[in-house]
Amino acid sequence: MVHTKITERHGYHVLQVKDKQTGKYKQVFKSKKVSEVNHKKVELQKNSIKAQAALSQKTIVNTYKDFALDKIAMAEHPQSGMRLKSVSHYFSFWKNWINPYFPKDLLLNEITVPVMDQFFLDIKKASCTHKQANLIVKSFYTFKKWCIEQQYTTELGVMLSYKVKNRPVLKDPVTANMLPKKTVMINRPEVKKLFKHLMPTDQNPSVWLKFAVVVTLAFTGLRLGELRALRWDRIDWIFGKITINQAVVEGVIKDQVKADGSFDTIKMHSALFRVLSIWKSIQSKYYTPRKMPLVFASLKFVHETVPLADKTINDWLKIAYQDLGFAKIEVVKNSSGGKSHTRTVANKFKGCVSKTFRHFAATSLTDAQAGNEILTDNFIKGQIRHKDIKLTKGLYGDHSDLDPSGERAVAEQQALDGAFPNLIDMEALDEN
Repeated sequence: MVHTKITERHGYHVLQVKDKQTGKYKQVFKSKKVSEVNHKKVELQKNSIKAQAALSQKTIVNTYKDFALDKIAMAEHPQSGMRLKSVSHYFSFWKNWINPYFPKDLLLNEITVPVMDQFFLDIKKASCTHKQANLIVKSFYTFKKWCIEQQYTTELGVMLSYKVKNRPVLKDPVTANMLPKKTVMINRPEVKKLFKHLMPTDQNPSVWLKFAVVVTLAFTGLRLGELRALRWDRIDWIFGKITINQAVVEGVIKDQVKADGSFDTIKMHSALFRVLSIWKSIQSKYYTPRKMPLVFASLKFVHETVPLADKTINDWLKIAYQDLGFAKIEVVKNSSGGKSHTRTVANKFKGCVSKTFRHFAATSLTDAQAGNEILTDNFIKGQIRHKDIKLTKGLYGDHSDLDPSGERAVAEQQALDGAFPNLIDMEALDEN
């Protein structure tokens, strides 16, 4: 049942509906006539009852299938920013595990913890690997978000809060721990080779875009979604800082502000400062006269502000890695006549090809910490933007915002530059 209330405001009768997620009331209708507001209230309540009646017939099997097909349809849209490969596994999960092992008549509101435990026990007995089982659990988190969008939340029961780490059935039978993601870090000589390989020789915007993206990843350790959402107005050119408060999530730029309303600010390496300033100049010429707010907007959409697709960035890196002997890829043509895609045959770097730079940035800072009073645990935690320094080196500290104009700031800049020494040929860069 929808929760409503009627208030009076500035001579109007205002109908408000309670948001199920936030618990706050939002205005949906207003009128000077109280009879019209009451009529609207009754109408909303009737629609709510009808919706609940319809939902009571929703089964987990059919609803998950709808979710999987909807994700595939979204990925097929050319401007979604989603890869079909990254969402097609949802349908595979439904076909191989959800449909065969969940009772066909099991309703969404009948999902309980014992039901979920039994499901995962059954699929593991049926040769579902530990890794697959945990991926299916993670898919339920995405399923949850989709269900919220479809307003199915009241019918999902405890399935949506199923705690993966607390379920013995999902523990690794050997290690009794969740399988960690393995990412092999790119090292300093490899990064230097990569920069040299991608170094522009003219002002070609496509070449400069690739170079600027990779340099930013390596010097900041930004998550791919954060990098894709980065705006020019978030860069402080006076104090050499970048504010991180947005990210691309499933093709949409969303605010990523902390619960206390704050946001993350990091310092720029001097080389990154120079690269971004050159790229800004080149980009502004390419998009003239239109103002371009995104730092790394797609060059395919000159008249629109469209973030780079994560697939595009990863494909750039795969090709560069192959050129340098770090990986081997092949281009696979779509049999249906669609776009071709790259397939990794061999790759030195396990895990996401862009994520390895985040490891590189964190490791570079911690390796340079010895004997340097500036590169404190707090400073490194602030640069990498971990909630807990334990994620970086097993310690904890609270990052404090220091005066950006003082002597401390100069020392911080020098320490930051020293943690990433001589990765870019600055003389060659300035020749552009």
